[in-house]
Amino acid sequence: MEIFKTYYQNANPEKALAMAAYMKNQFPFLGIQSPGRKEINDRYFKQLKGARSFDWEFVFQSMKMPEREFTYLATEYIYRFRNLIEPYLSSTLRELL
Repeated sequence: MEIFKTYYQNANPEKALAMAAYMKNQFPFLGIQSPGRKEINDRYFKQLKGARSFDWEFVFQSMKMPEREFTYLATEYIYRFRNLIEPYLSSTLRELL
């Protein structure tokens, strides 16, 4: 996916080490801090404006990526496009998160 490539292109190995250390090395990081992720995500999500269905495959692929920033990406996608989630799936989603 294009946004995954963009994330990797914006990686900062020095910050990634510091971020991982802060989280007691529980997760690998790319080193993209919140303002940078917001900018990347805003550009990507703007392209998705007007979507008619929720992209579960995007969420699952993001969650499978090893770096923590992709989990943040998935959760932001879920939040921004929550109105596209079928009501009966909301309780299932709460259990997953």
